[in-house]
Amino acid sequence: MVARLGHSHRHRRDGCLGAEEPWRQALRQALQTFIAAPVKQKGTIFTTQGFELDVFRASKPHATIFVMGGYSDQESGGWLLSEMETNIRHCASEKSRKVAKVRHKYGQWWLPLVDNIGYGLDDFDREMFRDQVSIEHDWDKIILIDPHEPTRSFEI
Repeated sequence: MVARLGHSHRHRRDGCLGAEEPWRQALRQALQTFIAAPVKQKGTIFTTQGFELDVFRASKPHATIFVMGGYSDQESGGWLLSEMETNIRHCASEKSRKVAKVRHKYGQWWLPLVDNIGYGLDDFDREMFRDQVSIEHDWDKIILIDPHEPTRSFEI
């Protein structure tokens, strides 16, 4: 029996899932059915308007049976880039304030940020980010690091 599985989900904002909708019970039932199944098969276990849940075997055991494996909102960017921009602005401003008194001691200042919003973004979304997002800052470099693959990063 497989004890640890990862999952991914896809949703579209035009099919927003409300907190009061009956999909919650149906999703819970789909997850319970999957857990109870004697043979665990990868694939889609739940679909409703604007939401699809796929399960697949994780690459290593985890503390819980389901862990986030990935996501896609099928709208490449959307609120995600806006949320990233807001948070990067905040971090850059806050960190600038914190290093202001010692800034003169070093010629270069880089701000590496672990990307816990976009999770590294794919190549298409990175390009869209560069095209659509402009952040004024006083850092020599701001680097976003993929938390799942630290060797994957990109400079903004």
